[in-house]
Amino acid sequence: MSCCSSCHLLAQATSQPTPDAPRIIHLTEGSQLSTTKSFAQTSSTVEHLRRFVTCVSGRTAKLNSRVAVDFRRSTRTVEAFSEAVEIQIGLFNSWCASRERDIILSLIGNGPPLTVSFLKLEKGVRDSFSQVFDDLLDVLRKVMRKASGTQDKNMEVWMLLDLPIRFSPFTMSTLLLDTLLTAADSSSSNGEMETSKALMQVFAASAEPIWTMTGLWLKHGMPTQDQAPVHEGDSLTALDDEFFIQDNGLSILDYDFWTDGFTVCAANPEAHASEPASVLLDLMANHVLRAGKAVGLLRILDLSLINDPTPESTWITDWPTFTALLHEHHAAALVETSKEHLARFVHDIVLPRCQIPQKRLAQVALNECDLWLHLTAIEELYLMRKGDAISYFSDTLFAKVCQSFASGHRHTDTDTQLSRWIQGNFGAISIS
Repeated sequence: MSCCSSCHLLAQATSQPTPDAPRIIHLTEGSQLSTTKSFAQTSSTVEHLRRFVTCVSGRTAKLNSRVAVDFRRSTRTVEAFSEAVEIQIGLFNSWCASRERDIILSLIGNGPPLTVSFLKLEKGVRDSFSQVFDDLLDVLRKVMRKASGTQDKNMEVWMLLDLPIRFSPFTMSTLLLDTLLTAADSSSSNGEMETSKALMQVFAASAEPIWTMTGLWLKHGMPTQDQAPVHEGDSLTALDDEFFIQDNGLSILDYDFWTDGFTVCAANPEAHASEPASVLLDLMANHVLRAGKAVGLLRILDLSLINDPTPESTWITDWPTFTALLHEHHAAALVETSKEHLARFVHDIVLPRCQIPQKRLAQVALNECDLWLHLTAIEELYLMRKGDAISYFSDTLFAKVCQSFASGHRHTDTDTQLSRWIQGNFGAISIS
């Protein structure tokens, strides 16, 4: 029996105040019930998230080499999200333990005098954690409804991994990240800074797997079926199906390899029916795609990725974590800006790194492949840079046709059609 099915057999994760609970003298029955309902709601929300974390971690631990190559319901992004949620729950547990310790120390006389009340405790929870857990649970429910297509209200978030998923791992991951970032942006707009800051911490940790894949793509370049054997760790043998760039399986000798061999995954319209697709991917995906292609081609040609040893050469090894990248953006400023500003910040970080291998490939094409010579020839022929370019072309063409006639060979209908086409299109040109 799967972990999530086992969780489903447990008691419901919804807490309710006990009707016959002891009364507190200085609170009316209604005030006490209202306060305990608030605690019960927080407890229920945290329990839902805790069970989700338990199911994801249990499923991840059972993965083996055979399962890993199959279609994965639990993507690396979902696993990273689960670990980040577990950290938030751990912070809540530590906060509760700290309050309990203060009460006990005050009670036995080893601490300062302490006034304890339900209202103070409720305010402390709200000030420290705001709507963090409610928003995290709401994110999970939105993702589950879209990914599984179910509207069953009895389905709980910890059952996500057992439901039939309609989307690919890439779509599933981007759906989770986009929903999470939208929630953080909304919290920031509503002035809930603590909630927005915590959601951004979860977002940064959840985006780490795809960000790491991006760094590997830029470091090793595109993997090819025809690539010569290289030292282990010097190449990227395959792309993860969660990555936003997909391998279409074309040989490097295929005419369409450069344009169609590797492409950016298209966003699923069903996943983004109610909100736009990822702004972050829209800004940087094509730059990352072109840079990885350039790195891969340079490695195939056994050429260095940089022209001169400059400080810019560290770009290939000094790939920051996504969390460190956000720290550069300053956490306080981050939660006060929109997700469009965040996308622009990440774009400005990624773009210079992507331009380095592309500039190097351009230099190789110009200096070692005589690109300017070929472009000049094309310009002379089609743009008639020299006045006699088209005349020289037609003279050569007619000379070959006349030579063929003079040899007395039997001509096919194609030869006849070709000569008629030449006479019809170039009849006005004098031939010497």
